Amino acid sequence: NSHTSYRTFFDSKQLGISSQSLGLENHIAQTTGSPISILIENHALTSNWENEYVARPNHADFTTCKKHHLNSCELVAEGTSARSTALLVAAGSIAVQFLSSLDIYILPFTNSIAGIELCDYDNTNFLNYSPEDLIADFATIHDSQLATFNSEFEQAIATEIDNAQENGDTLGGTIKLVTFGLPVGLGSSYEKDKNLKSQIATGLLSIPSVNGIEFGSGFEGSALTGLQYADEFSFQDADEYDIYSAANDYYQFTPRKFLRLSNNCGGIEGGISNSMPLELMLSVKPIPTVDTPLNSINIATNSSALSSSPRHDTCIVPSMCYIAKAQLAITLASAIQNKFGQDSFEDILQAMQQYNKSILDIKE
Repeated sequence: NSHTSYRTFFDSKQLGISSQSLGLENHIAQTTGSPISILIENHALTSNWENEYVARPNHADFTTCKKHHLNSCELVAEGTSARSTALLVAAGSIAVQFLSSLDIYILPFTNSIAGIELCDYDNTNFLNYSPEDLIADFATIHDSQLATFNSEFEQAIATEIDNAQENGDTLGGTIKLVTFGLPVGLGSSYEKDKNLKSQIATGLLSIPSVNGIEFGSGFEGSALTGLQYADEFSFQDADEYDIYSAANDYYQFTPRKFLRLSNNCGGIEGGISNSMPLELMLSVKPIPTVDTPLNSINIATNSSALSSSPRHDTCIVPSMCYIAKAQLAITLASAIQNKFGQDSFEDILQAMQQYNKSILDIKE
C-alpha cells in the first residue's frame, strides 16, 4: 500500500547509545546513575529549499527567525521540526522500560485522521480492559503502519492518506494514550508545580504539532451534569479473599476497592492519580509544509512571497503515538521517582509495593 511511505525515511543504523555511561554487570547492560548519552546522526540534512528566506505559514519559521534576528528559515528548521522528537523517543524508551518493570503500561493509538474516527469502527471500553487485551492490542498496533488495532479503520484512514499524498496535501487527527497500572497518589493537589495533570499537559503540549489535550471525557464532559459526570465507586469488596493477593485484590489493573463505574476524570482527581486508567486524547494539527505554494513573507525583506516546499511527511498522526508515549513516560517516571525515591530501581519497587499495600489497610 502506498500509505506505508507517508513518513520520510529513517535508517535505524543512525541511532547510537553511548556505552561509556552504562555499567556492566555479568555482561548485562545496567545503568549506573550517570547520564545516558544518545546520538542520532542525520545523514539527510540537505533539503530541497527553493527559497530559504520565505517562511512557511503555521510553521515556526517566521516566529523563530524574527525572535533571534535570523534571515534563513533553513537555520531553524532542524530544531523546530518533528525531527527534534527523535531524541525524545529514544530517551522516552528508557522511561517506558522503567514503567513496565513496575507493571505500568502506556497504550498509544490513532483515534482519528481527517475526521474519520476509530469509534465508528470500534468501541473498546477500557474500564473492563484486561491484561490479555493489552497484550493483544500492543502486538496489533506494533504491526500496524498506522498505529491502530482495527483493520477496517486502518484501511479507511490509509485511503485518506493516499489521497492527500497524491494531492500534495497533509492531514492531522487525534491520538489517544491510555495508561494502566498507575497507583493512587502520584502528583499533588497543593503544590501546583507537582500537579500531575499540569505536568502531563506541559510535556505533551511542548511537542511540535500538538495543539490540544483532553483528560477523560474532555470537552464532551462539559455538556454533562454533575450527576452524570461523577465517577462513582463501584466498591467490589474483596474481604472474602486474601487481602494482599494480587489476583484477588485487583480487578485488571485497579484495586477492587477503588474501582469506578465511569472514568470521566480520566484517572486524575485534584491533580493526583486515582489508580483508574489514565486516559488522554491529543489533537495533532496537519503538517504546515505542503506542496502548494502559499501566500507568505520574505523574512529578510518583509515583502510578500510564496512559500516553498522542502521535503515533508503527509501525516504524522500515527508517529505521534510513539512521540507522545515517550514524553508521557518521562513525566510519569519522574512523578514516580518524586514519590518513591530515585536512587535505585530496587528501592523504588519496594517502596511502591509497601505503599500499595498500606493504602489498602483497613484503618480501625
